[in-house]
Amino acid sequence: MTDPDNDERRVSQTELAGMIDVKLGTISNWVRRDLGFPQGRSERGSVTYSVREVLPWLDARPVPAGLQQPTDAPDITYGDRLRNSLATEALTTEPRDLPRLSDPTKLADRTARTVGALVQTLKDEFHPRSSIDTDKLDAALLLTFVWICDRASWQLMEAGRGGVTGIVAGVGAALRKFGIDAAAVEPITRLSATSEESHGRLVRRCANLGVLGFESILSRREDQRTASALDYRTPPEIATLMGLAAIPADGAPHTVADPYARQGELAMAVPAPAGQDGPKLTVSVADQQTARRTRMHMLVRGRTATIEVGAGAQPWRRRTAQKFDAVVTNPPFNQHLGRDDRDGWQYGTPQEDNANLAWVQTALRLSTGHAVVLMPVAATVRGRGTEEDPRHGLVTSGALRAVIRLSGDLLKFSPADTTVWVLGPERSADPTIVFVDATGLKRKQRGQDRPRLVAVTEIDLAVRELGAQAPGVVRDLTHRIAPDDTVLGRAVAVRASEVAAQGFMLTPHTYLELKGGSADAQWSVLDKAAADAATARNDVLAHLRTTPSRCRPGTSTDWQTKLLAEICRLTMGPSALRQSHLAESGQGGLPILRPRNIDQRRISTDGLDVATPMATSEFKEWVTSGGDIVLVRAGQIHKAALVEGDFTGLIDSNLVRLRVRTVAEQRSLGSEEPVEVDPRYLLEFLLRGAGIAQIRATASVNVVPSIGVRKLGTFLIGLPPIEEQRRIAAFLTAQEERIVALRTALSAEEALRAELADRLMTGALAVDEQL
Repeated sequence: MTDPDNDERRVSQTELAGMIDVKLGTISNWVRRDLGFPQGRSERGSVTYSVREVLPWLDARPVPAGLQQPTDAPDITYGDRLRNSLATEALTTEPRDLPRLSDPTKLADRTARTVGALVQTLKDEFHPRSSIDTDKLDAALLLTFVWICDRASWQLMEAGRGGVTGIVAGVGAALRKFGIDAAAVEPITRLSATSEESHGRLVRRCANLGVLGFESILSRREDQRTASALDYRTPPEIATLMGLAAIPADGAPHTVADPYARQGELAMAVPAPAGQDGPKLTVSVADQQTARRTRMHMLVRGRTATIEVGAGAQPWRRRTAQKFDAVVTNPPFNQHLGRDDRDGWQYGTPQEDNANLAWVQTALRLSTGHAVVLMPVAATVRGRGTEEDPRHGLVTSGALRAVIRLSGDLLKFSPADTTVWVLGPERSADPTIVFVDATGLKRKQRGQDRPRLVAVTEIDLAVRELGAQAPGVVRDLTHRIAPDDTVLGRAVAVRASEVAAQGFMLTPHTYLELKGGSADAQWSVLDKAAADAATARNDVLAHLRTTPSRCRPGTSTDWQTKLLAEICRLTMGPSALRQSHLAESGQGGLPILRPRNIDQRRISTDGLDVATPMATSEFKEWVTSGGDIVLVRAGQIHKAALVEGDFTGLIDSNLVRLRVRTVAEQRSLGSEEPVEVDPRYLLEFLLRGAGIAQIRATASVNVVPSIGVRKLGTFLIGLPPIEEQRRIAAFLTAQEERIVALRTALSAEEALRAELADRLMTGALAVDEQL
């Protein structure tokens, strides 16, 4: 075991003076005067000081304004300088990572599987077993950080000397090396494992994650800890777009700031000048815990930064002359400005109940080059349209360079569309502003994954080139996801005077609706819409054979009436199924069926949760098989579906499984007249109008309607002979297929009409006169 006191970094007065950029006499003065400077230790005629003890003292000592460097943050302390020096010094070797794959999708899939295995280890082998709490994820984050950034400390942990004590010593040594508060190691000290071997398995899991895995754990921590819009990590593609937009035409910035850093991702996304190291970064965070994670995130990417702690969410109150070459930020949306912040705005006073345009103006004030800010789409339309409106000043001064509209489903906590504002120094009268509609430029990789922005480079290029061209130019941004799947965006250059004529509306759609575009560039989208509509029409024709004329008057003399409980086994899903029983996709056992997966008559396999192998075994009593009916018993209780083929799944507590009893089973339960039952017929009987009405009338309603198996079992089911059941089920199934085909055709026709309307009414297409 390593002794943390002997392993800590000690420095002389000369070394400390160099690290924090002061004269040696300043250190001597601090030591001589009664200022509480930590005591040194004399060894072999030399006095050294503990970095761990010196850091808190230096944190409380701001660097005087007259001694600050041009690239220093306004509120920088000598502690900040020492941490930056330690981190830069420790990064003498490039952080290691896993070998990269040529296909980024395969790399992402591999990382997802590895992180899934890690999460499963944390669930199964560390208390509490009921959930993945933030302590467990923080511990994994720390271990992954050490593997990437400090090989010596990793080797100490990997050897496993002393179990968790050795792990704590190794992580602590790495933190001290990089100037990170050693209190960050506390989540590991709180881990309680089911066995000593569990710690070793945890260490080995973290050796197979790399940088992408580290960031995946950051994202999981966001999901686990809070559903807040205040501290989520900006999606990588949006960060890349904003980083590119921060580069002015005359070269890459040397200093970059983010006044509302989340995990440092935006500042790091600004590219370095050609052939040089990355720009010097300054970021502001809310607290020490966020500062630790941000510093680790930057270090695994081979970067360092000045991290301001406790700056709060209102940087406009900190009046400073400090400027940066570029500013990028994703601030919290729609905050209250406050009465005390109503004065001193260059481009117009923001509204008291909304600080969005305060963030925009603050980012611009801090920058000597470009400022790039993520804003809700409401900020582009909300305002007074007068000279007091900040949009008025930003447009007429030429400070606003571009507005890029993004689809709302790209961000976790923003259901509405968002916009990227690109701003810069003021320009001559009536400058050009570029508006980009990128809402269609997205792709969804799989299942329930959130879509990702595509064509990032094309968007940035359009902003740069259109901004330098004559106004009125429209550019189509096409991105081919697959040979038969193309997504489309559009960009247009507009004079500031035209924006003024539109009441300073900054929504790209406002100006793209007024402009024509290239029909050729858009034809692939139209062609696909037309092909989809034609295919849907053919499907409808294939189902036209189902007509009511095939029916005839019937008789009910040979029908029987049975209780549902007589002909079916009704099983309600297990209430003991918990979050801890879930595994990552591809890493577990059976899929878990939930109400959201039950469409009318069929099961949707999109976004299925997966049970762990252990849970699959534990809950095998609730597994479905072909021919079962799954009915929603709470919430949308009118939904039911048939399990078809060899599909098997595990039902949750909000579902009921109906399994038809055989004639032999009915007879063994005392039925004098057992009857054969077709599951498809039974499904249609339950889903007919009267069946749904009976379910709704029988359900009890508290917060949501629900029905239990005992009440369901009392339902009376009318049953004709089995051959008639099958004919009825086949006829109604064919009728349902026709309905589905008609709905699909209608949707396809609507999509085609929308595409045609957009092109015809912007001049991109014209109707042939012969038609």
